[in-house]
Amino acid sequence: MTKAYPYAANAELVAACIAGDEKAWEALLERYGALIYSIALKSGLDADDAADVFQKVCVILLEKLPTLRQPNKLHGWLVRTAQRESWRLRRLRGAPVVGLDDLSDKGEHLADSTCAEAFPDKQLLLLEQQHRVREGIRLLGPRCQKLLWSLFYSPEPLSHLEIGRRLEISSSSVGRMRARCLERLRAALSNLDF
Repeated sequence: MTKAYPYAANAELVAACIAGDEKAWEALLERYGALIYSIALKSGLDADDAADVFQKVCVILLEKLPTLRQPNKLHGWLVRTAQRESWRLRRLRGAPVVGLDDLSDKGEHLADSTCAEAFPDKQLLLLEQQHRVREGIRLLGPRCQKLLWSLFYSPEPLSHLEIGRRLEISSSSVGRMRARCLERLRAALSNLDF
């Protein structure tokens, strides 16, 4: 997260963006950029089309910022807007619109939240929780980030010995460090507003 706004609520970021603060705009894009892009990719678009969707959603957001009535619901608005723009582009390309049942992994490995109209409520809640946890991890220091990514996001399970080597600590310290990092993550999550 941009250092000027590490724990900023969406309402604070939106107000700062409207006032012309470029750092606030960067923080907003950093917070939601991966979400927007991943929705386009999971809708079946290639990287170039996903980049087009990202740009279109950013332009729409920039235009709509002054009229957003509930900045605290920006996350959901961006999800719906990204999904609609992805669907619109797929239709323009002559491709069918993709829903959860059309995905090979049935949405189990989606990187970020997606549109409520396309996914069951439980799946949407799970995806939004995953996005929130990843945002919380980004607010932690580099050692905690590396530890938590190694423990929970590594494609292959890593032993405490391997994690200790990566972090240059003893393997017996991994458990204690994990407990401290998870406590910091809980605190970071309580400060997130989206």
